[in-house]
Amino acid sequence: MSAFFDAFWPNFVSTVLGVVIGLPLAFWTNRKVVGHSEKLKKTVETVLLSRTLGVLEEALQFNKHRLQAVALALQESKALFDTALDYSAWDATKSEVSARLPDPKLHRHLAYHFSRLHAVVTLSEMHLNYSAGIGASLGGSEHTRDALRTYLLSIVPKLITESDDLLLQMSHIRNTLSVLTEA
Repeated sequence: MSAFFDAFWPNFVSTVLGVVIGLPLAFWTNRKVVGHSEKLKKTVETVLLSRTLGVLEEALQFNKHRLQAVALALQESKALFDTALDYSAWDATKSEVSARLPDPKLHRHLAYHFSRLHAVVTLSEMHLNYSAGIGASLGGSEHTRDALRTYLLSIVPKLITESDDLLLQMSHIRNTLSVLTEA
């Protein structure tokens, strides 16, 4: 029996020391690994949101210039064959924005802005139809054409101003994101 205890006690003490020292060390190591993983995940999400907002900013800048061209053509009583407005940028990025943008008001504002851009494209096509298409041959087409032109002339400057506001808000968010990414 003495030989048993001579072999038992060193193994028992080493097992207890292993548990007493190893278990807290394992928990500490796990906490560090999980913390690093979460920080990395947040950094990746921040970078993705920043890039997504960058795509939308590019589209807003492009559309702003196109809207100015649309306004100029309408002021000269011309109908554009193609407005070339990019409302597809929203369709391509809205899932990323929905998942990561912390400001629901800005999210709604972006969605509304791009839906109105789509409406401008549709109304411009109608205006073209009533100016130079089959619709121009219909009785009363002048009244419809002028009503479309008047409405487009009222909405386009609002969209230009709205673009500036959205660009400012998104620039502020991207600056905040870049500070968070660097930290």
